[in-house]
This record gives sequence, structure tokens and C-alpha cells, in this order.
Amino acid sequence: VPAILRGLVRTGGRRARAATAAVARAGLAERLAVLPEEQRRPFVVDLVRAEAAAVLGHGSADAVDSRREFRGLGFDSLTAIELRNRLGKATGLTLPATLVFDYPTPEQLADHLLDELLGADAIEVFAASQSAADVHDDPVVIVGMGCRFPGGVGSPEELWDLLASGSDAITGFPADR
Repeated sequence: VPAILRGLVRTGGRRARAATAAVARAGLAERLAVLPEEQRRPFVVDLVRAEAAAVLGHGSADAVDSRREFRGLGFDSLTAIELRNRLGKATGLTLPATLVFDYPTPEQLADHLLDELLGADAIEVFAASQSAADVHDDPVVIVGMGCRFPGGVGSPEELWDLLASGSDAITGFPADR
């Protein structure tokens, strides 16, 4: 790419952006899950108002009325995309280009973001994982298990017994391979 055009071309970063988005989403979802339920919506409404104020060039989020439509606040298609990009970066979500038009007020948009970030069961899952982590200080976590067990073991229980006993389960290489 010629030097004069390098500023126009984005390089690398697709994986890096995806990883950054995942971290942002997990971080915001975790912060929301920890908040009491009555504080979650105002938190996200304030986030939307702050980002909208930044896009419109206002000094603070107080200049953005949470019940007023984005069009009435001065948003057009270009500023709508900028708000979408800023909210996508802050939340880690992949948001549609029509976001501001689909959810015309900051409150409606905040409700949508809450649904996307927390979903129906995410709060309960997060709370259960937090309480389990607090109660049990066990460093071993089994995330998944395949069905091929070493040493003639036929079930997960037998595998656990093998591990607990510290026995050797190494066998010879199969003759048919």
C-alpha cells in the first residue's frame, strides 16, 4: 500500500478486535451481573447517554434526554453509525447499523443492550458461578470429558478413582494401528 494511502487501510486486527470485544462484553456483563437489579438499567442508560453525548459533542451526558428520540437529539445516519461503533466497543457486542432507528430512544436502546449482554439466564448462571467459586476453593474444574478412557477404564467414576489412586494407566500402542 502506498504511504499516502496507509491511513485508509486497516491492517491486521480482526482477531485482535474480536478478542478485545469478547473481553469488553465479559467485563461489562460481569459488572452488570454484580450490580443490584434496580441499578442495572440506569447504569446502561447512563452509558448510552454518555456515548450519545460524546458523538454529538456535548460536554456531559446530562445534555441527552433518555426519553427523547435520537432523531430529535440531532442524530443522522452518520452519527448513528458512530454511536453504534462506540457502543459496540464499550459493550463488546456486534450491533446492527440500524441500531438507533430500531431502538429510537436511549432507554429503549439500553433495554436492548441489557437483553443482549445478560440474556434471560446469564445473571443466574453468573451468580451461581460466583457463589460456587466463593464456597469451594477447588483448583480442579472439569469442563468437558471425552469417551476414550485410558487403562481399561469404562466410566467417568472409574477414571476419577484411577486419578485419585495415582495409578499408572499407560498401555501399549494398539496393534491394529
